[in-house]
Amino acid sequence: MNNIIFDDITKYQIEYLDHETLQHSQNVSEMVEFIAITMNYSESIPNLKKISLFHDIGKTKLPIELLVKPGPLTAEEWKIVKTHTIIGVEILRDLGYTKECLLAVEQHHEKIGGNGYPYGLSGDAIALSAHIISVCDVIDALLSDRSYKKAWSIEKIRGFFHKNLEGFYQPVVDVALEHFDELIALRQYV
Repeated sequence: MNNIIFDDITKYQIEYLDHETLQHSQNVSEMVEFIAITMNYSESIPNLKKISLFHDIGKTKLPIELLVKPGPLTAEEWKIVKTHTIIGVEILRDLGYTKECLLAVEQHHEKIGGNGYPYGLSGDAIALSAHIISVCDVIDALLSDRSYKKAWSIEKIRGFFHKNLEGFYQPVVDVALEHFDELIALRQYV
């Protein structure tokens, strides 16, 4: 990918995303690279790392008030936030990303059991790249204080993944839990 485009998008993210979301994207990108290497991911790991940095780029087009709201979102607000995956693909489509990379952005909130978004995909219909980003996205979000919640303990996060077998692709979860301390060490804190 062209570094000018990469730099322009990064500048765009810095300008339009709150610091919390920007740091989250950077944390997810570092964890994604680690898991992809550990799993011997067959696609381009550098491309996956870059695209995971932009997994939430669609949020740049959402009202900032929704992203930092200090409480639960209404049903209508949640519907708006869920559009960030589709918006992200629209932003990145013409920048030379592969179909696999665009699927990772579009599908990173899909769940193995079909209860995710934007399309309710399940099983093999979800790209491995999206599964990797999804697990890292959730780990970092749960480890972080947010305007609407306190950070979870490591034990609570492990329990969450053990109880949510229909939410996440088990081979990715297994690698993440096996290397949990290493993933945590990669994170920068907001």
